Amino acid sequence: MGPYGPFHIPEMSFFPAYNVRCFMAGETGSMAAAAQWLEMDASHLPHGELYTCLEGLDAQATAALDRTIRSQGGEIAIGRGGTRAIAVGAAVALARAAETLHAAGQPFALALSTALRQYRTARLAHTRTLIVGILNVTPDSFSDGGQFLTSEQAVARGEEMLADGADVLDIGGESTRPGAEEVPLEEELRRVLPVIEALVRIPEARISVDTRRAEVAARCLDVGAWMVNDVSAGMHDPPLLGVVARAGARLALMHMRGVPATMQEHPVYEDVVADTARFLRERCAVALEAGVAEELLWIDPGFGFGKTVTHNLQILQRLREYTALGPPVLIGTSRKSTLGRVLGGAFGDLPVTERLEATAATVAAAIMNGACAVRVHDVRAMARVARMTEAIRDVPPAESAA
Repeated sequence: MGPYGPFHIPEMSFFPAYNVRCFMAGETGSMAAAAQWLEMDASHLPHGELYTCLEGLDAQATAALDRTIRSQGGEIAIGRGGTRAIAVGAAVALARAAETLHAAGQPFALALSTALRQYRTARLAHTRTLIVGILNVTPDSFSDGGQFLTSEQAVARGEEMLADGADVLDIGGESTRPGAEEVPLEEELRRVLPVIEALVRIPEARISVDTRRAEVAARCLDVGAWMVNDVSAGMHDPPLLGVVARAGARLALMHMRGVPATMQEHPVYEDVVADTARFLRERCAVALEAGVAEELLWIDPGFGFGKTVTHNLQILQRLREYTALGPPVLIGTSRKSTLGRVLGGAFGDLPVTERLEATAATVAAAIMNGACAVRVHDVRAMARVARMTEAIRDVPPAESAA
């Protein structure tokens, strides 16, 4: 069995081999990372409106890309012996180049044109951000563990979050905090099933189950869950993908390095955004082959799951790069340790109970950088942050004087 479970990754589904990422001129974090990814000085990057990063190229593909991009008035930078390239130019010129390359039979051209289309669509969408309320029915979650142990307490909290503006309730019965150990299947079911059964009766409630297990997903979907949120992206229990596909439910796939018990042990990436984007493309392709509809997939880069503070901040800064994959981007920064470490400084981590303002800042940044949904504990406050951030993001151009 391969590293992605018992499924073959279709060569042209989500195009993991080429892992195309896009960013605009002026996005300094993305530009600096792209230059490092090509092993060149940032000052030597070409100048233009839109930047597209491609990998997995051979000499013939690189030559065709170079020739075609330049014929459309763009520029190109090449690295890693010709296997990596950054094509730069006006968006319309890059789109025309992708069409020309596709007509010429270049296998990477469809990956390029798809990424350009997805990225542009996401930039223009300006959709209302979904607020995903976190409801952990666990004794050991890092923030709210032990607060909602009984079904009655958890249901009351869920009702409160819906009243406060939650669009989705994400209910988990197994802690995935760093160092957490796996709980028995029956215990996870005992924790989540009664809560989901009660909350799905509320007409406006959309319920997500936060689980890595196919059996838990199946039982929760049977009683009316709307989505499965799998922090292992289907790698912990691969049949989960088929369970979700047969139910016609939504599926959130998250990047996590290893498992919760060991994920924070010396996490290393060449480029955290490129590496996690490639992983998410691979997992989306596997989910697609298992029968999950493309329009029902969500992706989550896994802020706090096997990353350092710097990795997490880079993900947030460069979040828009993930929009070239296509599925809505979900992110969960709420109260996490990175926030406490940034604000605690030399005096140690800021306590979980004092991370509200930091959470608000990360939620605002995520929305401005392309997130479609944010996973939060403090629903009322973060719903207000989301609406204010959207108002700034979506303000129309100033009217000219009469």
